[in-house]
Amino acid sequence: MVIQVAGDERRFPGVLLGEWGRAGRSGRVETFRVYRSGQGTFVLHVDRSPEWVSGSESGDRLRLTQAWGFVPGEATVEVVGTMEELRGRIPAEFHDRIARIAERPVVEDLDL
Repeated sequence: MVIQVAGDERRFPGVLLGEWGRAGRSGRVETFRVYRSGQGTFVLHVDRSPEWVSGSESGDRLRLTQAWGFVPGEATVEVVGTMEELRGRIPAEFHDRIARIAERPVVEDLDL
């Protein structure tokens, strides 16, 4: 897998277990991705978009000026050993869904 963190690419062997996104009132979007690494650990990649702010600086209609700004986005990566360690780091509903998927074997042997 290849992920972006702080403008750099990071690569590791793994499988994407799931992705969850949400948008806040500020317009900032958070995307959570959980991977199972080749060593059996879990990799959490969180990507937060920039947060844009706009509005007026004055209540006086004749002197109304527009203001805008943003808080830069960020991306983080964290490696944890168990699904329990992910609890609280990702939305609860996403954790419940990923936990069910993570119980499946990493490789399924087919008797063909």
